[in-house]
Amino acid sequence: MKRLALITLSLAALCAAAKNFVAESPDYVAKSTRTINPARIERRGDTTAVTFDVRFNPNWWIKIDTTAVLVDPATGHNYRPSRVEGLRFGEQFVMPASGRHRFTLFYAGVPSKLKEVDFIDGNWKLFGLRLDGKKADKPEPIDRKTWKEKHSVPYPGTPEKVFTKGDMTVSGRISGFSPRLGIESMLFYLPDPLRGNVPVSAKIAPNGSFSFTHPIEMASADVFFSFDRNKYNSIYVEPGRNLEILIDWPRSLESDNPAEYMTFGGELGRINNELAAAPHFTTGFDQTLGDNAVPTVAREKILSNMTQTRELLRRYADSAAIHPHSRHLLDINHRLNYAADLLIYESSRRVNTYFKKEAASLKEPLTVDFFEAVKPILANDPWIAAGDNALHVANELAFSQLPAVLGVEDEWLSVITETPGTLYADSIGAVLSPEGEKARKWIGEHLGDSIWVPDSKIQEFLDIENAVVDALHKSPYSEDFDRYLDHALKEHPSPDFTDIDRRHNSRRRNEALCRFAGVEAPTALMQMANAGYMTNFGHFSFNFSSPEKAGRMIEDARATEAVTDPDLIERLQNYFATGFEKLKGYNLPDTEGGRLMKSIIEPLKGKFVLVDFWATTCGPCRGAIEDSAELRKRNLGNPNFEIIYVTSEGASPKGDYDSYAAANLQGHTSLRLAENEHDKLADLFGINGIPRYVLFGPEGQVLDDNFAYHNLRELMKAYGTDLIR
Repeated sequence: MKRLALITLSLAALCAAAKNFVAESPDYVAKSTRTINPARIERRGDTTAVTFDVRFNPNWWIKIDTTAVLVDPATGHNYRPSRVEGLRFGEQFVMPASGRHRFTLFYAGVPSKLKEVDFIDGNWKLFGLRLDGKKADKPEPIDRKTWKEKHSVPYPGTPEKVFTKGDMTVSGRISGFSPRLGIESMLFYLPDPLRGNVPVSAKIAPNGSFSFTHPIEMASADVFFSFDRNKYNSIYVEPGRNLEILIDWPRSLESDNPAEYMTFGGELGRINNELAAAPHFTTGFDQTLGDNAVPTVAREKILSNMTQTRELLRRYADSAAIHPHSRHLLDINHRLNYAADLLIYESSRRVNTYFKKEAASLKEPLTVDFFEAVKPILANDPWIAAGDNALHVANELAFSQLPAVLGVEDEWLSVITETPGTLYADSIGAVLSPEGEKARKWIGEHLGDSIWVPDSKIQEFLDIENAVVDALHKSPYSEDFDRYLDHALKEHPSPDFTDIDRRHNSRRRNEALCRFAGVEAPTALMQMANAGYMTNFGHFSFNFSSPEKAGRMIEDARATEAVTDPDLIERLQNYFATGFEKLKGYNLPDTEGGRLMKSIIEPLKGKFVLVDFWATTCGPCRGAIEDSAELRKRNLGNPNFEIIYVTSEGASPKGDYDSYAAANLQGHTSLRLAENEHDKLADLFGINGIPRYVLFGPEGQVLDDNFAYHNLRELMKAYGTDLIR
């Protein structure tokens, strides 16, 4: 009897042990975040407890809620947590100084036979988490050293020219990748001196391999790509040469140093490995500088940061025996990043002159000394145009105040003629207010004069012209003058000096920059800035121009030597020819992106459809949406016009999107697409910045793939559709 009791107790203990199970550091197939890592699984009776270790920035907060579900991958059934230890549901938890924390979620009702689950909570995703302590079914990691030896190819040598045409081929493999991550493509942003970095989508196969070939027209280290929707990685490419990349997915979640998770092979492998292993550039600029630091203080902070980086780069280059082309590119990249910080500060400070006139940064003037470190990037070295950040610097340079600081302001030609105001006042013998008579006298004394009005004096000049009009509007003749004015402006439009202004200012700006840089003619980077300025870096308003005007603009660029490089001239000609041809309308291509876009607009066939690509994380996007609220409200239900709003899951987190759409997009079609779907549309239209607007005609043809939203009413009227003001 005693022996039977012992056997019974042993069986009970075995049953209890079967129900009570603990696994430390449970394995999983893949995860999408570095923030959490599974530390422990404990199963007791009907309860499954999952403990996570958290690693995050000290003093930043995290939050968990009952939406943190375990998902049965076979059935899709969700299990919600019943309680949590270490945090509180729905409350922000501020990370301690160590940046480490641990919490446990408790789930009831998870079947004991379920051996594997997915954990999903917003962007925290963990797939194939083993509940039984066994190894997860996943591919063996690829050994980086063995892969590098197998894929190493000697570098063919520095190309003769920066600007040259050829196909770029990039291929590779993501080690540790799983299709369960839900990532089907990656975006490569390729260099285009006229449009900035233009996205091209590359498919990722279920085993993590990828390969694509695309034409490019310049060598560049200013190419970046994203494979995880979080970080962007720079690479160096050349036309006609290939690059292979091995990416270590798990390691990429833990490190921000590309040399620790990427290995390169192929013809451009050596250069990319050496660039990736170099000390990273850390920006010396932050927004507080643009608002609070006077130029001398901002310059010293940026200079201090870049001096430290230069010394680190020198030690690296001397010790690593890197290729001369790598050394050259690193030096260029350093100069470009320093110049970028200075120009971004100047740009931020310039914005303050309009919107934050009391900003501390405006209490000291900009001087030539501030821009001294910009001088090296203007040197006569064509490879500067191929450096990392070159396209951004060209953009900043095109609109910078440097020429004005050098004493060369943009000027605008005005020929003083009788204005409608003075003509009307003379015709009826009107006596105006003292201000009006003073302006009337000045105009009379300068009739026929051609005056170049500098930017800083333009408002003062306009005030003189407007004084007569303002005086008439305040006089008893106001209504009669309005009728006269409407007729006069139609019969006698103001002369258009755009071509003359452009040629005059382009020549003066470039002469000033050349003197400053000590070169005889605009260098490669200057020409790239000038060419980008002409196209507004891919946002040229074709609706407000003509092929003839564009042709004259290119001829002016040649005549003033603003752009002389034959490849850039050809690119400009192709850009404008293609843009004006597109204004005739074109059909969506039979590609994945084209078919997706067609399915989105198909329900609204018969209407003009404007698609707004936006995001909750984009301030200008939200500003445009909110500023047009009244106009959109008055035109809801328009039988001929509709707006569709398109964003992505990554750029518009669900909670933010839901609340914003409910408050601002009522009555409109609004879509929040998965990243893979959004990538297809970014590729389709070359979307490298938002907001971006695309207009479709009633039959689904693309009428304008870079629509000027700020001129919505005027442009739609040109298409025969009147919108209520």
